[in-house]
Amino acid sequence: MSDETSNGRNRLKSKHYNTREEWMDVWNNYKDVQTKEFTEEMIADAVSEIKEICAGKVPAYAWSGGKDSIALQIVCEDAGIKKGFCCYNDLYFQKSIDFFYEHCPEGVEIVNTGEDIAWLSRNPKFLFPKGAVAWNVRTHLRYQPIYCKKNNVDILLMGKRRQDGNWVPDNIVNRSSGGVDIYCPLRHWTHENVICAIRHRGKTLSRFYLDDEIGFHFGDTKFAIMGPSRGESVCDAWNRIYSVEKMKVIQCAEHGIESAREYLNKKREGYY
Repeated sequence: MSDETSNGRNRLKSKHYNTREEWMDVWNNYKDVQTKEFTEEMIADAVSEIKEICAGKVPAYAWSGGKDSIALQIVCEDAGIKKGFCCYNDLYFQKSIDFFYEHCPEGVEIVNTGEDIAWLSRNPKFLFPKGAVAWNVRTHLRYQPIYCKKNNVDILLMGKRRQDGNWVPDNIVNRSSGGVDIYCPLRHWTHENVICAIRHRGKTLSRFYLDDEIGFHFGDTKFAIMGPSRGESVCDAWNRIYSVEKMKVIQCAEHGIESAREYLNKKREGYY
């Protein structure tokens, strides 16, 4: 099957180069972007590969509640894989955490990895980092080998995709630094493929994906990773967080995070 959508063209570019309007155009007009027949064929192809790669092994998958993990959930469930895990911590917005518990698939274990605002104040390098690597290592990558060993899992399926900016090696199965065999069945899928699979199968996303302030650029993630976008200041980033859950910002200031204090001072002075 071609990596393109069914109408022969992809509307969306690499993750950070799409506007909210472009993302929402695909979300709202998914039937025009990709037919249900094409989508089901695409899913069936992924399921076929999953069954071949996982034959004779004990598989599980990583679920985060994000767009890629929900698409991964679809193909895994079709392939008969129910077991998995979801990592979060107290640096997510409460509505994200509520979404995890409400929509977490049966068979997926939810784990709080323990990081909170007090921890963030002691580990400032994790506030608004340049990329997500440090956070990934700290949270779900750290838990992968623990989960796999505890559940005798031979191979872990992840929703990492190249168009989303993830590094996915050419080898189909790769051993992680934690000693876990990783397999990414959606590695070639486009943003359109993911959204259309979710929509045609009647799944939903967290409100943050469809929100004016957050959108597909951030989706469901820790507020501590939602740093300034291009052309924004650190205070602009705090203002975005405040618009969603103001107590997170207030608590950060109370725990001595100086940039949060600076933002609140500017807000009191009428700059925001």
